[in-house]
Amino acid sequence: MEQKCYPLLYEFYLFLLCIFLINRINSNDIKHIRSLKKYCSYDSYIDLVIQGTGVQKILSEEYKGDKPYEILVDGIKKDSCVDTCILDNVKSNITLKFKNELDSCDSMLYNLNNIIVIDLSNFNASLVTTMYGMFYGCSNLEKINFGNINTSSLENMKSLFNGCSKLTSVELSNFDTSKVKYMYCSFYGCSNLEKINFGNINTSSLESLESAFYGCSKLTLIVLSNFNTQKVSSMYRMFYECTNLKYLDLSKFVTSEITTLSFMFYKCSSLIFLNLYSFKLKSSAK
Repeated sequence: MEQKCYPLLYEFYLFLLCIFLINRINSNDIKHIRSLKKYCSYDSYIDLVIQGTGVQKILSEEYKGDKPYEILVDGIKKDSCVDTCILDNVKSNITLKFKNELDSCDSMLYNLNNIIVIDLSNFNASLVTTMYGMFYGCSNLEKINFGNINTSSLENMKSLFNGCSKLTSVELSNFDTSKVKYMYCSFYGCSNLEKINFGNINTSSLESLESAFYGCSKLTLIVLSNFNTQKVSSMYRMFYECTNLKYLDLSKFVTSEITTLSFMFYKCSSLIFLNLYSFKLKSSAK
């Protein structure tokens, strides 16, 4: 019986076509295809739990970064939810999806006091250089899950949790802070904060701790033994009104660049142990 070879001929012609196309593609085309893939892919996710009914803000009006490409509310895609959504449930799960990796989260969730839980465990933050005021004023925020977030590019943590008065604990042990210069007012006004886990945090680039823990009145202990303060110039009001703080060991702090310590322990009326053994200040320091 005569064998038909049409499938073999088809595969042969397909192979020749592939060779032709590959030879026509140059390096610029390959770069374009890669960038197009990145542009159309979802590289960043932010999951929120928002409480309330009616029109609810999802992003701050001050947020200047990329708008979400897709928004899911309780798993359902919402095309009209770029800035606000009409929520029907007491608590709704919001997922924000961005086309590209973000490089800035400044004021992203500023004053959104309807947010209860934030999940950043899927958030690709590897290009984010600044989180200035990211959660500022989230006064009903109870929990943040950072997971294994990549913060290797992060430089600015100013006012990161400023005004998050319902947070009771913050887990930063997975944060890469090797490039972070500013922790000014990072935990300012976190009046219910009872625990901060810094882990083996790297603060070798840190320049300011001004008002970092201002008003953290529930904290009884802050472990800062891994903090590198060689470049820090200001600790002004660092523990201002930490009224329940009892134990503070700063014996490993390097203070050679410090210019001001004014009001550093103001109203720390519960302190029973304070170790400042290594403190050596410039004659001009205040």
